[in-house]
Amino acid sequence: MSNIKQQVISGMKWSASAKLFTQVFSWISTFYVIRLLTPEDYGLVALATVFFTLITLVTNNGIINAIVQKKITDSERRSALFTVSLGMNALLSAAMIGAAEPIASYYENVEIVPVLLFLGVINPLMSLSVIPQAALQTEMRFKARAIVETAAGFIAALVAFTLAHMGFGVWALLISSAAMMTIRIIGLHIAAGATYRCTLNFNGIGNSLKYALQAQLGGIMWFVYNRADTVIIAKGLGVDRAGIYNVASEIASIPMTKINAIINEVAFSAFSKTNDDHNAMVYYLGYALRVMSIFTFPVFAGLSVISEPLVITVLGEKWREASAVILILAWVFPLRMQATVLGNFIMAKGDAKFSLVNAAITCTILLSSITVGVQFGIYGAAYAWVIGFSLAYLCIVLRASRRYNLPIKTFTQWVPVAGVSVVMWCGVYAMQSWLTSAYSIAPWLELAISVITGAIIAGPVLLKLYWKDIKGVVKAH
Repeated sequence: MSNIKQQVISGMKWSASAKLFTQVFSWISTFYVIRLLTPEDYGLVALATVFFTLITLVTNNGIINAIVQKKITDSERRSALFTVSLGMNALLSAAMIGAAEPIASYYENVEIVPVLLFLGVINPLMSLSVIPQAALQTEMRFKARAIVETAAGFIAALVAFTLAHMGFGVWALLISSAAMMTIRIIGLHIAAGATYRCTLNFNGIGNSLKYALQAQLGGIMWFVYNRADTVIIAKGLGVDRAGIYNVASEIASIPMTKINAIINEVAFSAFSKTNDDHNAMVYYLGYALRVMSIFTFPVFAGLSVISEPLVITVLGEKWREASAVILILAWVFPLRMQATVLGNFIMAKGDAKFSLVNAAITCTILLSSITVGVQFGIYGAAYAWVIGFSLAYLCIVLRASRRYNLPIKTFTQWVPVAGVSVVMWCGVYAMQSWLTSAYSIAPWLELAISVITGAIIAGPVLLKLYWKDIKGVVKAH
């Protein structure tokens, strides 16, 4: 058990360290691009990306999970699964290209057509990453994966920054995404050294495809409730309002997006390695939830309370409205990350059907709440997300506890950290209120003082309560 634990911690540390270097520059370039865009421009890209990401989920993610969970290492079955992925990707990308004009007509915005055409052309390339990515995850070679992701992210950020400076607008984001995809595919092939080809021999992949299909259906539902707000807001309130909401959601989700990528990569592989030992899996589930909560609750609470000076400093005055959305949404992301870990636990159990039902429950609750919330504008949609997902997460925890005989305390270890985070939020907010009423200071200075204040309030308490866990993560190699 200790060996797997070290691999988990080391894998998370390698992935996090490598990605941190890249993301600092990536965030700078992305924020620079957003400063140059209008809310309508960003809403356009966000809406088009919905369709691009949906195809990737359908054609790639389930197959990768199947290869890892079923421990498929022979080139024959890997080749067959790659061929399935590529075929579906090509068909769905062609469908997206064909639907470009009807989509533009539905949203009354013809500018989305060339964006959809571009994404439809490059999307089939994503299938080339399926086998090498699955191979690295199966072998838990997180260091190699982290190096590839770092190089691809750095080059993409550089491309985005350069093209934005040259006046490419929304195309700076699109071309940089294509650059990242290309570099990532090349790097994964070099790192993994996995061999595969197109084939018409599909013998022996029936069970894997069944598992992949169930995983993909769950992934589609996950995607629907994660991106439904974009689609609903764009239609009900306009593309420009969707742009403001999505910029806020992007900023609020930055820590979750980056850490979830590590969790999905490391936790699923670790759970799959020990899926024949229930007690070990339960131990790692509790450990992962506890350690993650130590970092996520303070980070997202801090992001919530500094949202206004952060947005004005980084993006400019025209994006001020996004700060209130960040303030609301940031509170739900720690629970979303807890749900990600639990989802990996369930999928590693091979219980894709149970996971699918969980996704259906979440999807139903969130679609209902967002549909109601959007009637009250983008702030209403944000509140609907927080309330709806909290209810869905409670349902999933109760169902998982009964099915796998998991103690409820496994899912409540975050309560003390959440309490500290609330106290920190209140303290920083009180300081901001006094500071802005007594003095006229620049937003960047208010931001800096707020961050320092939050660290002073929460830091010593968290170190006192969780020093052993923090030390274990920092010292892992």
